[in-house]
Amino acid sequence: MMGPRDALVLVTLETRPKLLRSLLAYARTSRLRIITITDHRYQAQAERFSETVLACHVASYGMLNTHATVVSMLRLVAIAYVGKNPVAVKQRAETLDAIVEELDLPE
Repeated sequence: MMGPRDALVLVTLETRPKLLRSLLAYARTSRLRIITITDHRYQAQAERFSETVLACHVASYGMLNTHATVVSMLRLVAIAYVGKNPVAVKQRAETLDAIVEELDLPE
């Protein structure tokens, strides 16, 4: 259900799945705008395939990274989009709800 007027929001962190190459190829073929939210250390890499890169500071405390800034940025992007496009968001949400109902998926 994606096309040239849509945007793909990627959240990329330290581990890059092999799926990323296929996903980026699909995005290019579909002429999607790519917005990447990533750790600031990967900003240059993300700029190669993204129209917009939102770099965040991901702190590392021992073995565990803290992704609070990435999650906060994703939430801010979502809130800003809903604020500027409430009708489109409502229509897309209704479409997704209908698909979930038709497929009898758990909510």
